[in-house]
Amino acid sequence: GWVVRAAADGSGPVTGWQAQSNSMAGVWAPPGPVISSSGDVWISTGNSEVLIPDRTQWDGGNAVMRLTGDLSASTDHWVISSWAALNNSDSDLGSFSPALLPGGLVFASGKIGIGYLLRDSHLGGFGGEVFSDKACQTGGPTQGAFGGAAVAAGMVFVPCKDGLAALRVDTSVPSFSVAWHAAEGANSPVIAYGLVW
Repeated sequence: GWVVRAAADGSGPVTGWQAQSNSMAGVWAPPGPVISSSGDVWISTGNSEVLIPDRTQWDGGNAVMRLTGDLSASTDHWVISSWAALNNSDSDLGSFSPALLPGGLVFASGKIGIGYLLRDSHLGGFGGEVFSDKACQTGGPTQGAFGGAAVAAGMVFVPCKDGLAALRVDTSVPSFSVAWHAAEGANSPVIAYGLVW
């Protein structure tokens, strides 16, 4: 998994960051990286090497990573506690870009359809989410959340394969609950003119 950067005018070198995995751990979510107001780069990584019976050491897959704006280093990460099992079932987090929320929270999801709230000040390392619950109605290698979320007015709109999910976020607890769920699969939503498209 790589993230690379280049100057828009074509000057200067191309620089990059690579996940520590020897294979896979791709950065492939359709919306691409998310850039915070501080210039940090936020990404999700996909599953890393699969079907390796003795895989006991995490190697950069199935994680949310915060990188410096120049991509010289990873400054924080969160790793889903079931990372090894997700490697073997191709049910990774790489299908969904992290969403930066008000109140210092980050929303993550992926193919398993579970939503996770993380603190942006400290992502929590291994299994350190502050809240998790079902975001999509189904999950699995070809199900769950694919794309990027839209965020507005205390809501996160998540593109699930089984329909758009609207999650109401309570930043004081923190937690979220499903406000409604559309009946059809969705691509990454956009909010414009007070409507969800």
